[in-house]
Amino acid sequence: MKHFSLLILMTALFLGITGCGKQEEEAPSPSQVPTGVMVPAAQMEAVHLKLPNILSECILEESYFYVSKDLETDGAGDKTAAVSFCRRDLDSFEEETLLLKQADGSCVKQAVLDAGANLYELLFSEEEQAYYVGKWDCSGKQLYMLPVTELPQDTLVDAAGCTADAAGRLCLYTWEGSVFVFDSRGRLTGQWESGMPLAENGFFVSGMDGFYWYQDMGGELLFYYLNEESGQFTAQISFPYDGDEAGILQVFGALDCIWIATGQSLYCYDLQENTPEKILSWKNPYINLDGGDLRLLGENSLGELVLLFQKIDASGFTLYEKAVISWADEGLLPQKETITLGTMLINGQPTADVEETVRQFNRYSQKYFVELVHYFPRDETGEIMENVYLDILQGQAPDLIDVSALDVASLADKEVFEDLEPYLKDSQVVQKESILENVWEEGQIGGKFRLVIPFFRVNTYVSHAPAPGQGWTFEEFTQYAAVHPDTPLVVYMSYRQALGIALFAGMDSFVDYERGKCNFTDASFSALLTEIRDMCMIQTGPMEDSVMVEEFQALFEEGAVLLQEISFGSTEEFLLLQQQYGSASSWKGYPSPSGEPYHKMSSQLQLSMNSASKNKEGAWAFLEFLLSRENQERSRLLASFPVRKDSFEQYIRTSAQTAEPEKIDASAQDIALLVETIQASHMDNRSIDDDVFRIVCEESEAFFAGDKTVEEVTGLIQNRVQLYLSERYR
Repeated sequence: MKHFSLLILMTALFLGITGCGKQEEEAPSPSQVPTGVMVPAAQMEAVHLKLPNILSECILEESYFYVSKDLETDGAGDKTAAVSFCRRDLDSFEEETLLLKQADGSCVKQAVLDAGANLYELLFSEEEQAYYVGKWDCSGKQLYMLPVTELPQDTLVDAAGCTADAAGRLCLYTWEGSVFVFDSRGRLTGQWESGMPLAENGFFVSGMDGFYWYQDMGGELLFYYLNEESGQFTAQISFPYDGDEAGILQVFGALDCIWIATGQSLYCYDLQENTPEKILSWKNPYINLDGGDLRLLGENSLGELVLLFQKIDASGFTLYEKAVISWADEGLLPQKETITLGTMLINGQPTADVEETVRQFNRYSQKYFVELVHYFPRDETGEIMENVYLDILQGQAPDLIDVSALDVASLADKEVFEDLEPYLKDSQVVQKESILENVWEEGQIGGKFRLVIPFFRVNTYVSHAPAPGQGWTFEEFTQYAAVHPDTPLVVYMSYRQALGIALFAGMDSFVDYERGKCNFTDASFSALLTEIRDMCMIQTGPMEDSVMVEEFQALFEEGAVLLQEISFGSTEEFLLLQQQYGSASSWKGYPSPSGEPYHKMSSQLQLSMNSASKNKEGAWAFLEFLLSRENQERSRLLASFPVRKDSFEQYIRTSAQTAEPEKIDASAQDIALLVETIQASHMDNRSIDDDVFRIVCEESEAFFAGDKTVEEVTGLIQNRVQLYLSERYR
């Protein structure tokens, strides 16, 4: 490809996060032989940045340049705009301020950087009541500052934006479609009425030979070129794309080409040959990037592509990564070992969280490549599910298994999942003591640590007052319902739902999966069934009209239901919920036998290592990566909490400090309640075997309907469950 000044033959391997926290071998294997086939490969680096409000940015050789505009408060409490022109070294990312404007009597209306990192501004002087155009080079040296005397004063009031071309010319445009071009010395050379919705329905491309404006027509990017003889934009370039390429389309200008990033690939449109060339696929094993996260693209002095990616969560928290794309002989690239990860599908697709986590590992690891194996749809049962258990029991399952939808209790004594504690003892990245205590406990299968939960959310119940404090027994739960006989506990309360609430924290009182024993004839279970029957009998039945999920909150706030189930995975979510429900509610959680606080922990990724895996070292490398400090810092991008103690403590501390005070009032009591709630959360699929719960529900129906006594029903449940346990767990 001629846009690159040099094809770089890489003989050094890439920086990465590896199996035991050590850097992987850098020397190529003796078996690696050049093939002559050059392929793109990415060298990744996590970048710790906190960028202000960016007006324009570009990459030039080894530097990242940007212009920002922020409001600052002076000693008198007045807010003034501060405009900064800064440079950051692409290796160290140390910042150098090239130009700082602060309350100097002029107001920056528009600003743009060209491909050479020259800064152009449209300014308005309050003192002179006049507009100026100014230009500074990449060192911050002013090249010109000229008044715009050729235009009436109010002409540029409506300026919507500006762009600059490769020749150093400036183009200003307004919301009405007016266009003004200034030459490389800041003199107005042309003005036209384009008749095009320049600011509303399209975008300009900077850094090219002349001025280009483009629109996304849906299936096609259409580029228009400003004809400076007629003053009209004429269609010149068409870039069609299909549904697979759809996504966040981004365009970057260069002297002789247009870079176009789609959801799947990166293209270079050669302006001289008028043809697009596919440069790379984001899913390439040596790339593993998400094109939708691309923020900026440029070239360094070696002709390598430098890309800046960003991930932003709902609160505005952002993580950045730098990728350097160079071309290497395929035969000299590290040949990665494939690790298989069996994961569930939701609506026919793996979750975005799982895909992003795998991509993250694949682009940093030099030695291993994780390949997803879709082993069953979540919403199907029967033969497909049984085949999964059969594969696991026969040692034919993937190296890593997502067990979030499996009955792990039934596999506890089969030794099909690797004990991970010995790996932790040898790790330089994470140890047993690094993990939150309740997460460690939830990782126990058959008395050994066999399950890695990399991040989690919390689900719980909020109740109306009076119901002080967290936690309650099921007896207190039913008494709360009895005090409000005319108000349902939840929307569509049923016997089955009441059983689920009662047994979520209490099934262990009646079933010992490890021993394969149950005790449903215990008097406490008979009392529980009786309490559920009495509660549901005095409660109003299901609401006659269908209720949308979006209406549940309003029904709770109106007092139409007693409990509201909520979910949160960030400090911001928790504080907003706390602020929303306020002192008139209590975070009760699920009832438990002891009455201690009990909340539900959920995670879309729960991984165990197949004890029959032929590549346990690689499987552990991925699990260790999940628990590394670097990866744990990404949990908030997944709207989830980290599981490492140090990452969790830092997250709670920093997220509380960055909460927007005008939206969220984060008190010390709120943060303490958040931590208390998280520490009392437990996985929802550890104590309840789906088949056991189904048997309990089926046999209990006769008691709830009045057809059998509680003694008859509990005897039937005892016999059926014990038979099932004997077959499944022994």
